[in-house]
Amino acid sequence: MYFQNVRGLRTKLNQLRENASDSIYDILVLSETWLTHEIHDSELHLYDYTVYRQDHSAETSACSRGGGVLVAVRSSIPSKMLPASTDIEQLFVLVGTGTSQIIIGTVYLPPRSPAHSYRIFSDNIDSLVEEYQNAELCVLGDFNQPNCIWTSDNLSSSALILPNTTPNEVESLEAM
Repeated sequence: MYFQNVRGLRTKLNQLRENASDSIYDILVLSETWLTHEIHDSELHLYDYTVYRQDHSAETSACSRGGGVLVAVRSSIPSKMLPASTDIEQLFVLVGTGTSQIIIGTVYLPPRSPAHSYRIFSDNIDSLVEEYQNAELCVLGDFNQPNCIWTSDNLSSSALILPNTTPNEVESLEAM
């Protein structure tokens, strides 16, 4: 699996095409794609992949640009997009079959997002984990929490809140 915050995919389409054609990765996860509905999947030239997107829109962000997430799964691997709230730029894809399944979750939350946005993402994760109890879960994305040190082990993930964290950032982290 490959993850990158691309900060604008439209200006990097040639690089994406070259890298994807030579890619050893079965799953590509991109945040801050800056794509809109005007850009068609075919323009991405990810021919060996099934592409899932949640693009930036006025409904998901007050920011004029930025945002958007994409998950691309090699076409030979079974995958499907899972239902999730469209109030924020998030995407969940179930990859694999039978006892070998993983849910790939990705999100872009703009700077200074309200705690409610983090709660929406967390609630979606909770319901998917309950529905797909035998699937592994991998969460990637851009949470825009610069005053947080993320830690992870095989059992759990957590965040260390630094002293200069704003009250809104603390509330957002507590929502997750």
